[in-house]
Amino acid sequence: MSVPRFVVAALPTDLDAQCRAILRTVARNGRGCSHLVDQPVGSVCIIHPLVRCLDCANRHVATHSVAEEFDCDLCGERIDRFDADEMSLMLAHLVEVDTTVSIGRGRRAAVGVVALTGWAACPACCPALVVPC
Repeated sequence: MSVPRFVVAALPTDLDAQCRAILRTVARNGRGCSHLVDQPVGSVCIIHPLVRCLDCANRHVATHSVAEEFDCDLCGERIDRFDADEMSLMLAHLVEVDTTVSIGRGRRAAVGVVALTGWAACPACCPALVVPC
């Protein structure tokens, strides 16, 4: 089954709950990298939920295992086993948080938006997530 290029997808219930819990933690007592002092937008990997600036988030992704980075979070199979024209679904969800996060040494940085990342579904699992528009 072919999935259109742009779709509305529903997060699996457990992922939705995990994202909400991470956002509550970020809003109440989140921790982040010191570079957030100059950047009010952070990235939060749901596997390792620390608020990071874009550069630190990119460096962090490089530390992921092959399984963390390239396996479908629904079926566990490798995502790159599909043809290049088949689309995977990857979480990159921007959320307004309007909070401060601890950046160490008693300092805090204001964060207004975080991008939740670190979850993906392979093309075979995508149709189960698509919501009719």
